[in-house]
Amino acid sequence: MSKQLLLFDPRIPAWVRELWNRIDAQKRREILSILASMGRASLTASPAIKTKETDNESE
Repeated sequence: MSKQLLLFDPRIPAWVRELWNRIDAQKRREILSILASMGRASLTASPAIKTKETDNESE
């Protein structure tokens, strides 16, 4: 498998583009920074789902 398939449709809906363009450049950078931080944190976060094994550890 030499070609990676797209995860999302790369086309941006007009309403999203219009909304994004209304936000000033500084705020857009802040938003992207927050989203990037959230993405990084999600890669290292421990699972929140309790399993039978984790339930027994607290006993």
